[in-house]
Amino acid sequence: MSVINFDVHMKKDAEGRRYIERITECLPRANQGDSLEERAGFTFRNVVEYRDGVYVATAPISSGSMVDMRDQMTLQDAEKFEQFMKQHWGDSA
Repeated sequence: MSVINFDVHMKKDAEGRRYIERITECLPRANQGDSLEERAGFTFRNVVEYRDGVYVATAPISSGSMVDMRDQMTLQDAEKFEQFMKQHWGDSA
């Protein structure tokens, strides 16, 4: 079984409203590195961030996660997902 590893980081503003601050993909690493995250066997990258009142697509989702996500979708949802990926990350998606 495969697990799709994402962390959703929630934050609360001064008025008590919660929002998603960022979505981070957690990628298993084959090689151990020097940083704490790499020693833990993972590297991290933010794929969506909340900036100045809007959500911004930052780093593209890894190809492995895209495949795993598509495998769990209906054909119609997979087509919409593909359009979403191209709109926000272009050919790198």
